[in-house]
Amino acid sequence: MMPNQKNIMLRFSFIILVMVLIGIAIICKAGVIMFAERQYWKDVADRFVKENVTVRPTRGNIISSDGQLMASSLPEYKIYMDFMINKRKGETEEEEKTRLKLQHIKDSVLYANLDTICKGLHEIFPDKSAAFFKQHIKNGRKKESRSWLLYPKRISYIQYKEAKRLEANMKGNVTEEAYNHWHAVAAFFKCFSYSRLVAVFGDVPYYETSFANSDLEAMYKDRDSRVFVMDKVYDMLKNEVLVNIRTNDGDNTLNRYVAAAFASRWMLFEGTWQKYHGGDQTVANKYLQLAKEAAEIVINSGKYAIDTPFRDVFGSQDLKGNKEAIMYRHYTFEMLKHHIASYSNGVESQAPAPNLALAKSFTCHI
Repeated sequence: MMPNQKNIMLRFSFIILVMVLIGIAIICKAGVIMFAERQYWKDVADRFVKENVTVRPTRGNIISSDGQLMASSLPEYKIYMDFMINKRKGETEEEEKTRLKLQHIKDSVLYANLDTICKGLHEIFPDKSAAFFKQHIKNGRKKESRSWLLYPKRISYIQYKEAKRLEANMKGNVTEEAYNHWHAVAAFFKCFSYSRLVAVFGDVPYYETSFANSDLEAMYKDRDSRVFVMDKVYDMLKNEVLVNIRTNDGDNTLNRYVAAAFASRWMLFEGTWQKYHGGDQTVANKYLQLAKEAAEIVINSGKYAIDTPFRDVFGSQDLKGNKEAIMYRHYTFEMLKHHIASYSNGVESQAPAPNLALAKSFTCHI
């Protein structure tokens, strides 16, 4: 064997030995990790695992599989202003008076904030002056437009949101009494909605402010407990609705007595629900106490009484002036009809119908 060939074999054998030793070390280390250190590395892995990661898409973008933008859309808007309160066809004299009253309030809010609005519009659309917007808006109101184009060009989504903020920041030029009344009216309808939702679903998400329909975090927030929601309703009813709503704002119109009747019903339902479903007894007593106080507002007004024959209440064609009707539906031949003749006055028969025995069974009479 040649000397050089012998050196080559030695070197080759050494390399083989080193590789075998490295392989054995790797196997040993893998065994240690798999068995001796298994739990440690599992704990480390658990700290870094994210099972679900929500990736919110950008509105209007189409992206390829490698993340490259293929197409995009930029939303544009036109903004209009509606100056008028809707006039219903065939409205009665009372409805016309109500509409004109609301129109006066709407106009007073507009003109009280006109300079602020026009200045804000100029800041959003600097190519038009505040004086231009002021005269333009006045022209639209003079023409009693229902869709007055406020700005001649299409605008971006950001400009649209800025214009909406101008509306949100408007403060009406109305008396403190009027402001408190209409704020309480809005609170009443908020209570109406949440009381109905809680009665049907129990826990529901409660919102203090409005939010954009693109705000998914707010839209899909967790439910709040029914006690939390109804405490909010309780506070609005006790401190605002039953205090600030007018006692008389026109015939058959929401007033303090109508609101008190609804408040008594809502608080009675929720108070008894808490009481007899093993809920918070302190909260139950609080709700039932407000139900009593709200009912007393209606009773002590002297405007209502249970003094009408049953048939007259449910068989009358007009409940105006009836002391058993706190708020009623007004029927007109042109717009809204009824079935009183069919169901109550015996002109047409009903096969099957309740009888006196059924009525007595409900009132525990024998």
